[in-house]
Amino acid sequence: MKKAMCMFLFVALAVASGAAKQPPLMSGNPIFEGWYADPEGIIYDDTYWIYPTWSDDYEKQTFFDCFSSKDLVTWTKHPSILDTSAVKWAKKAMWAPSVIRKGGKYYLFFGANDVHEGETGGIGVAVSDRPEGPYRDLIGKPLINDIVNGAQPIDQFVYKDGDTYYMYYGGWGHCNVVKLNDDFTALVPFDDGQLYKEVTPDNYTEGPFMFKRNNKYYFMWSEGGWGGPDYSVAYAIADSPFGPFRRIGKILQQDSAVATGAGHHSVIQPPGTDSYYIVYHRHPLNDKMSNHRVTCIDRMTFDDKGLINPVKMTFDGVEKQLIPSAGLSDAAFEGRVSAEDFMIFPWGGMPLQYTDGGAWGDMPDAGGMMKDLFDCGYNATGFIPVNYVEYAAPYRLATILWDDRIASYPDVSPEEAGKTVQSVLDQIKSPEIRNSVYSIYIKDEPNASLFPRLGLWAEAIRKHGVLPYINLFPDNASDKQLGSNGYEDHIDAFMKACKAQYISYDNYSLYEENEFREDRFYGNLETVRKKSLQYGIPFWNVILGNTHFHYADPTQATLNVQVYSTLAYGGKGIGYFTHYAPELGNYRLASIDQFGHRTKTWELVRNINLQIHALAPIYCQLKSVNVFHTGHVPRNAHGQESAVYLESIGEGQFLVGEFTDPAGKPYLLVVNKDVKRSVQLKVSFRKKGHIVLVSPYGRGKVKFEGEQDWLAPGAGALLTVE
Repeated sequence: MKKAMCMFLFVALAVASGAAKQPPLMSGNPIFEGWYADPEGIIYDDTYWIYPTWSDDYEKQTFFDCFSSKDLVTWTKHPSILDTSAVKWAKKAMWAPSVIRKGGKYYLFFGANDVHEGETGGIGVAVSDRPEGPYRDLIGKPLINDIVNGAQPIDQFVYKDGDTYYMYYGGWGHCNVVKLNDDFTALVPFDDGQLYKEVTPDNYTEGPFMFKRNNKYYFMWSEGGWGGPDYSVAYAIADSPFGPFRRIGKILQQDSAVATGAGHHSVIQPPGTDSYYIVYHRHPLNDKMSNHRVTCIDRMTFDDKGLINPVKMTFDGVEKQLIPSAGLSDAAFEGRVSAEDFMIFPWGGMPLQYTDGGAWGDMPDAGGMMKDLFDCGYNATGFIPVNYVEYAAPYRLATILWDDRIASYPDVSPEEAGKTVQSVLDQIKSPEIRNSVYSIYIKDEPNASLFPRLGLWAEAIRKHGVLPYINLFPDNASDKQLGSNGYEDHIDAFMKACKAQYISYDNYSLYEENEFREDRFYGNLETVRKKSLQYGIPFWNVILGNTHFHYADPTQATLNVQVYSTLAYGGKGIGYFTHYAPELGNYRLASIDQFGHRTKTWELVRNINLQIHALAPIYCQLKSVNVFHTGHVPRNAHGQESAVYLESIGEGQFLVGEFTDPAGKPYLLVVNKDVKRSVQLKVSFRKKGHIVLVSPYGRGKVKFEGEQDWLAPGAGALLTVE
């Protein structure tokens, strides 16, 4: 039971945006020194990149620099990545780069020569093996030289939609879209045979840009004169990359208190988030030189209808933001069990107030904290406020939301509860990120008198396809604490009022000097398994993952016996109390200490979590048939005489869970209950054949022979016969 801890965790969440935190690091505007315009922003892996025009007299715009950053705050300059010496046909200016990566190569599209009818120039393309260059001319001539549909071939933007690469381009008030071939050396016709489609919206001047949000195509462009104060950005929304693009309005324009001539922009979205940044150039106030343009960045947001809110230009810029999904690909998630099949979560709040203003121990920011959970083998978060869901999404962590309006479970009508839940979820604008919300926290260890009220809130949450999270007492709680006549009645009353889709409870039964109180731990498991089978729902066991009071220090043995025993009883979830050590009493040796650093426990938790992932493909298909003990038989439990599939087992203190797979094949999950000594396992099935072990190290099924038959303290073995 964890009353004091609950208070700490909820206070930690409540102050997550409080006054005590340090002011966030900001990029400032302009974000780097020098006269730069037409910035194209893009993300490659874990790095932000900006490719601008060198903004100088026309004859001097003969090269490109680019800039990189890990966090949007500190930028590194990469000079002269391409110049006219590498593009023999470019005799005059080069400007407005557009970049994209394909097949391990980096492509830079650019305008050159300010081409008119009959002249050589237009849109070129260069290629490099690295984002910072050097780049070389790809085809030795312009990709587009001609003036088609009145559009001067400048200001190109390359956009990937599915497997197709399109290029939007055009000046002189006209915009075309073309389709690129596989190696970007030529155009290919559309299905109707056309090479060029005009998509010009009202009031278009130049500088097209496209992005997609919630399955809608946002087409953006610049209006006004590039050298004047009225230069600005407008947009349209369509259901197709070809429009029609009907102008909605301006979202970026001059501000007499900040700057003029704000335009020719791009948009950056960190993957897996609903955060958008607009990168643009503007003229400093009281500077009349047309080419004196600087590159800036500000946040871009949306209203409830998906319309872009007007962007407010700032001198502060944006907060430090690492790329949350840096370095993760689909391959990183292979072999990982989903929370829907087996829940692995850190019980409690996540002290995110430490990460708002910068690094906290081993965590650089909120995204780093989520990556830490992923690295430790979790597939779900602790209890987090809604504004941190976007940081969990790139790591495919099922999120458990915590909001005081729900966690205080006020006595309200069903309609009022529904509106509150809706308002919480409505804060998440992206459907993709919204889908990562798995559960919403309501209450820990409730007295039965609260069940009717909790049931009302649970129903309001379920209507949104989300699980309500309520965690029950262990069965050593008194009837007064339970508010029920015994533990089974308590669960029955809970199910009747809350119609739960799982049972979550906690039980800590490991004490100093590695004293394992089996009656306390297994007696509780027996009752929870019984009720889980009765109601046809899974159960989650919240186990001891730190030390406090008189509990034992975490060891591989204490973690082993808690996890493998839960598996032997057919459990489908493990919660660790706690991943983060509170600044309270004698709490210590959680995976993350009070200073934000990983402890030795972190490695132990990761090891057992990865074993769960390795066993899950087979384990999650099994049906629990029976559970029994050898040696000491704990309260509520059964001895070996109840065995269904086991014929014999050697000497030792064992727990045996018996299962069948969908084809009826028998499985045993044998646990060494001794948390101090290893044991050699001698086992035989009633069904004859070769015994195989499901490897806890991701090796599939292996022969159960040789030294495979040793079990470490607290460890388990999943066996079958073939």
